[in-house]
Amino acid sequence: PETDLDAYLASVKRLAALAPELRLVLGAHNVPVAPPSVLPELLTAIEAVRSGKGTIKPAGAGKAIHSFDGFSFLLAADRKE
Repeated sequence: PETDLDAYLASVKRLAALAPELRLVLGAHNVPVAPPSVLPELLTAIEAVRSGKGTIKPAGAGKAIHSFDGFSFLLAADRKE
Protein backbone atom coordinates (compact mmCIF):
# COMPACT_ATOMS: atom_id res chain seq x y z
CA PRO A 1 0.00 0.00 0.00
CA GLU A 2 2.91 2.40 0.49
CA THR A 3 4.32 1.83 -3.00
CA ASP A 4 5.27 4.91 -5.00
CA LEU A 5 2.98 4.28 -7.97
CA ASP A 6 4.71 6.89 -10.13
CA ALA A 7 8.03 5.05 -9.70
CA TYR A 8 6.33 1.67 -10.22
CA LEU A 9 4.66 2.86 -13.42
CA ALA A 10 7.97 4.25 -14.72
CA SER A 11 9.65 0.89 -14.05
CA VAL A 12 6.86 -1.06 -15.74
CA LYS A 13 7.09 1.22 -18.79
CA ARG A 14 10.85 0.60 -19.05
CA LEU A 15 10.37 -3.16 -18.72
CA ALA A 16 7.49 -3.27 -21.22
CA ALA A 17 9.72 -1.52 -23.77
CA LEU A 18 12.28 -4.31 -23.34
CA ALA A 19 9.74 -7.12 -23.85
CA PRO A 20 10.65 -7.81 -27.52
CA GLU A 21 14.26 -8.48 -26.51
CA LEU A 22 13.51 -10.78 -23.57
CA ARG A 23 12.93 -14.51 -23.39
CA LEU A 24 11.66 -14.84 -19.83
CA VAL A 25 10.41 -12.69 -16.96
CA LEU A 26 11.41 -13.76 -13.46
CA GLY A 27 9.05 -11.81 -11.22
CA ALA A 28 9.28 -11.51 -7.46
CA HIS A 29 5.59 -12.01 -6.61
CA ASN A 30 2.69 -14.23 -7.65
CA VAL A 31 3.67 -16.13 -10.81
CA PRO A 32 7.48 -16.25 -10.56
CA VAL A 33 8.10 -17.08 -14.24
CA ALA A 34 6.22 -15.50 -17.12
CA PRO A 35 6.64 -14.81 -20.83
CA PRO A 36 7.81 -11.30 -21.82
CA SER A 37 4.38 -10.65 -23.36
CA VAL A 38 3.10 -10.17 -19.80
CA LEU A 39 4.97 -6.84 -19.48
CA PRO A 40 2.86 -4.76 -21.91
CA GLU A 41 -0.24 -6.39 -20.37
CA LEU A 42 0.97 -5.36 -16.91
CA LEU A 43 1.43 -1.80 -18.14
CA THR A 44 -2.12 -1.74 -19.52
CA ALA A 45 -3.48 -3.12 -16.25
CA ILE A 46 -1.75 -0.67 -13.90
CA GLU A 47 -2.71 2.27 -16.13
CA ALA A 48 -6.33 1.05 -16.12
CA VAL A 49 -6.36 0.69 -12.33
CA ARG A 50 -4.92 4.18 -11.90
CA SER A 51 -7.68 5.57 -14.12
CA GLY A 52 -10.37 3.91 -11.98
CA LYS A 53 -11.11 0.84 -14.08
CA GLY A 54 -11.35 -2.70 -12.75
CA THR A 55 -12.66 -3.97 -9.44
CA ILE A 56 -11.75 -3.05 -5.88
CA LYS A 57 -12.05 -5.35 -2.85
CA PRO A 58 -11.15 -4.43 0.74
CA ALA A 59 -8.03 -6.23 1.99
CA GLY A 60 -7.59 -5.21 5.60
CA ALA A 61 -7.03 -1.94 7.39
CA GLY A 62 -6.39 0.79 4.85
CA LYS A 63 -5.72 -1.63 1.99
CA ALA A 64 -7.60 -2.80 -1.08
CA ILE A 65 -6.95 -5.18 -3.95
CA HIS A 66 -7.44 -3.44 -7.28
CA SER A 67 -7.90 -5.94 -10.13
CA PHE A 68 -7.98 -5.58 -13.90
CA ASP A 69 -7.73 -8.20 -16.65
CA GLY A 70 -6.04 -10.90 -14.57
CA PHE A 71 -3.70 -8.57 -12.65
CA SER A 72 -4.11 -7.59 -9.00
CA PHE A 73 -2.45 -4.75 -7.11
CA LEU A 74 -2.49 -4.30 -3.33
CA LEU A 75 -2.87 -0.55 -2.83
CA ALA A 76 -4.02 1.91 -0.22
CA ALA A 77 -7.80 1.68 0.02
CA ASP A 78 -8.42 5.35 -0.67
CA ARG A 79 -6.17 5.97 -3.65
CA LYS A 80 -5.11 4.69 -7.06
CA GLU A 81 -2.36 7.27 -7.73
